[in-house]
Amino acid sequence: MEFSLNFINSLISSAKEHRKYSPNPKAIPDSFRTIQNGKDELYNALLFEAHKSMQEPINDYTEPLLCCVDLDLDKSGIITKFVSEVEVEVTYANGEVKEYNNVHELKIFTSPIPYDRHLNAIQYCNPTKLIEHSLLTPTVNCKITVPELKALCKQSGLKVSGLKQELINRLIENYAYPKITIYHGPPGTGKTYTVLKLLVKMLSKLPLNHRFIICAPSNVGTINMYTRARDLGINCTLVMREDKIPAGTIITDEEREKWNPKTARIVFSTVSGRCGSILKREQFHSVIIDEAAQCQEAWAWGLLRTEVINLIMAGDPYQLPAQVSQDGKDLNYGISLMERLMKIGHTSILLNTQRRMHPNIVEFPNQQFYNSKLLTNFDINENYSIKPYEIISIQSNEEKTGTSFSNEIEAKLVISLANKLKQTFNDTIVISPYKGQCELLQKLDPSLIIHTVDSFQGKEADAIIISTVRSGKNIGFWQDYRRLNVALTRAKHVLRIIGSINTWKSSNSVMTSLANYADENAYVKTVSPVDLLKLNIDIRLIDIKHFLNTTIWNEPIIDSRVFTSCKSDLKLEHILAKTIVKLCIGTKHKSTSLVSSTVNDNVAVDWCVIIDENSMTTKLRILNVRYNGTNTNILSDAIKTLEKNGPEWNEICKYECGPTSLSSLPFRGKRPPPKVPEIPRNRNRERFAAQNLVASFRK
Repeated sequence: MEFSLNFINSLISSAKEHRKYSPNPKAIPDSFRTIQNGKDELYNALLFEAHKSMQEPINDYTEPLLCCVDLDLDKSGIITKFVSEVEVEVTYANGEVKEYNNVHELKIFTSPIPYDRHLNAIQYCNPTKLIEHSLLTPTVNCKITVPELKALCKQSGLKVSGLKQELINRLIENYAYPKITIYHGPPGTGKTYTVLKLLVKMLSKLPLNHRFIICAPSNVGTINMYTRARDLGINCTLVMREDKIPAGTIITDEEREKWNPKTARIVFSTVSGRCGSILKREQFHSVIIDEAAQCQEAWAWGLLRTEVINLIMAGDPYQLPAQVSQDGKDLNYGISLMERLMKIGHTSILLNTQRRMHPNIVEFPNQQFYNSKLLTNFDINENYSIKPYEIISIQSNEEKTGTSFSNEIEAKLVISLANKLKQTFNDTIVISPYKGQCELLQKLDPSLIIHTVDSFQGKEADAIIISTVRSGKNIGFWQDYRRLNVALTRAKHVLRIIGSINTWKSSNSVMTSLANYADENAYVKTVSPVDLLKLNIDIRLIDIKHFLNTTIWNEPIIDSRVFTSCKSDLKLEHILAKTIVKLCIGTKHKSTSLVSSTVNDNVAVDWCVIIDENSMTTKLRILNVRYNGTNTNILSDAIKTLEKNGPEWNEICKYECGPTSLSSLPFRGKRPPPKVPEIPRNRNRERFAAQNLVASFRK
């Protein structure tokens, strides 16, 4: 894709301007005094977010037109081509094009294009009087009167005479008067379908020159609306860059040839695309916004022009809002127009019958987020023998991955489970809030379909596996109840949630409620290291620490040389962890030697049973881990040391049943008597005794 030098220069200049200019942030109120006042405050909010985005580098870069700064030269440019994941082509203001073999030589920022579009669009915001009234006050949905309708017609350049209330009521019924309509409801209640059926009805009642723009904040949401409208037989046009159309979307060349945004009655675009160069001069009389709860108010106002007489919004305020900076969240910059109007009392239509999810899947979200108002009309297919809902608890170690997190053991369990579910459900999707986990899963199994939770909002699948990742003290992204709601409401037939239920319980958040709900309803299945070994999943020492404390042998004593060997060779650690688990659960083992060697995959683990004087029981001790046939001198030295220091015992009959009290150990030899502690010297007493002895001799 070619970009003109003037365009590149304007982007570089815009990015620099946003980076320099830091407006004075001001909280967005529940309502605005005037339209002009509202425009000023929302413009300032957009400017603040543009400044923030140009200040904070991003790690997710897959498309051109991102701003960048050369770390060595401190020179600003625009990425005009991605050659690969690490190779990019950058164009600078003077026309110089430079190729970078390592993208890490650059500091990369988001593109200023969406902000520039909306900053420009909000200046032209000029809604009709009735829509303006709805934006400013909660007293909406008043019945329109003859004078108001005459004023609106005059504002639109129409001459009217002889209007009667009867005619007005007919106009209202035919959707021909300015108004705001809000549909809200949980996932699966048919918000998109309802809006499209309303569109079909409006098409038949409104004149042919009445045009519709149908938007969503995201490319995925827009494509979803477009394909469903096309399947309903609605003749429409899509305005979207080819590289933005999600992979897997089927659009024929014949279909593309019919697209004409200049003449089409119905046009689909992103909210940002409506303000772009192709559509910004086009007039549309009805605006429909799907996923409206994700659309910042400032972006929505940019759609309101003088010719707009209907604004229809559909969304769920209990799902993820627009992404803004943390400072922006604190100032309500992320709140949507839909959410604000609902808060101040605007009438909305609740869609409360869901048809997407199995009753077991929807039960917790219904109780937790929707006050049990949600009804279910779901056709349960009795042919499926798989449980519809289950939480799999696993205690595994989270790892920091750049600015994200991953969990390798959890990822391997996810892959094993996904392959099993795919035998029944072809449409099996894995979702996680962490990009690091998504990348790890894709690396381990490229055949999996994996999404972040945020990117999968608005979509659905037959079977969903949620990888929660976190197992430490913090649950991270799961603190946001809306993200959890999105994750829990994507599956139709089967939902599996994998994570550390102990971490959830200690988080004092909505995840705690989920853990308690699962316990109360017996939905929890605990996966131990033993289960992981049965699935041929390699484990590490840190992953079995919690498990060992629950076994009869408890945590073994491990010599320092063992840790040194494991640090340099991951295979040794995997075999060692596997062997320790087997020993600690009482795997049968017979030996006539004081030191045993368990060999697995050419790796030998040398161990013995020792007397722990502190706990007064026997314990396992790991002496060494080595490749079979190497370092045998350590083994012989260990045997000699044990024979020398004693006491000796017969571990054949005692290993299987675990630790025994010290007094009942079956010693083959005599237990050496304990050392008598030395009594500290008392020199004064000794001197006194000596004096008495000398005195007795004198007598």
